[in-house]
Amino acid sequence: DGIATQWIPDPADHTRCLDWTYAELAGTVTRIANALTALGVRRGDAVTLAGASTSMLYAATLAAQAAGIAAPVNPALSGERITELIRRTGSRVLVAAGPELDPQLWPRLLEVARQAGMTAVLALRPDGAHGTPPPLDGHGPLTVAYLDEVIAGQPSGHLAGADLPQADDLAAFVHTGGTTGAPKVAAHTHANQLACARGIAECAGLAPGEAMLGGLPLFHVNALIVTGIAP
Repeated sequence: DGIATQWIPDPADHTRCLDWTYAELAGTVTRIANALTALGVRRGDAVTLAGASTSMLYAATLAAQAAGIAAPVNPALSGERITELIRRTGSRVLVAAGPELDPQLWPRLLEVARQAGMTAVLALRPDGAHGTPPPLDGHGPLTVAYLDEVIAGQPSGHLAGADLPQADDLAAFVHTGGTTGAPKVAAHTHANQLACARGIAECAGLAPGEAMLGGLPLFHVNALIVTGIAP
């Protein structure tokens, strides 16, 4: 029941945080992982993630690592570059900022998903969103749905249809910035991430109840490990 992570929906009102306990985070990660498994994601399959940093994008990134391999991408990259990364990692499922989060990015990512031959796109809502979200129009053979709806009814206490990852299993494909050409993909194992995060946590000397502020987007390896998994 301790606080695992906090999110600030509105930077202008930074004292109003969305708190997730460790139990809530673990349960949400497990439900998302089970939904990904139901969509056909297996241990060696990548899941592409793109959008503004939200609590559900963080949980979905961890869930992709629990069921398969997380492949976060910079949404500011061109559609051509994102399509190239999707094809290089073999990803068939995309978790993306929905129309409420980024009305310009959403249609662009849908088109990328079509061009890359993906099978499903799961839309994220803003932190603290209430009410009925805008409808997501049908897109032929591409499954398009809100992540919140897809995980409803999935078990939160265990992985259904998937084994726990092993230390040497791939956890993530994190791309470089591409400043010297096309972005390159760096592969992490679960052991890589845990060793790095544990070392950072030990060196940082954080005490229970203290926080580490993360100001980088979640496609960045620093945000995922240094201010994500480590604290």
